[in-house]
Amino acid sequence: MDNYKSYLDCSAAPLFSFGFGLGYTDFDYSETVVEVIRDAKDNPELIVSSKVTNIGSRSGATVAQCYLFDPVAEIARPCKELKGFQRVALEPGESESLCFKLDSTSLGYYNENGDFRVDCGDFLVGIGPNSMIELTTLVTI
Repeated sequence: MDNYKSYLDCSAAPLFSFGFGLGYTDFDYSETVVEVIRDAKDNPELIVSSKVTNIGSRSGATVAQCYLFDPVAEIARPCKELKGFQRVALEPGESESLCFKLDSTSLGYYNENGDFRVDCGDFLVGIGPNSMIELTTLVTI
């Protein structure tokens, strides 16, 4: 009865993560910075930026993906929600700064009463090439 949650002969993990793609070069995502601002109605917004560098020996393109997790929401939320993506093509050694703007509609959710809400508290944010990235940047709204 202990084995009913997974396969006996292989892992239940996906073979390829969301956003996985074969390329001819490697990319490094670094210097992720999150800035909290308020709009005209005092709603929180996040400006998430990161530097993408082609660390391989060939030119190539990648799709940078921005993920968010709200661990202190009133109801259980997905552990990673894709909130934006950008395609960038870089030559070897070239870098580019990417920026994602997450407004209150990206930060909130509908509760069990059908009301839209944005919880104050901690959010985990990350930018990377696919859904297997670690959400390491903590921001408090």
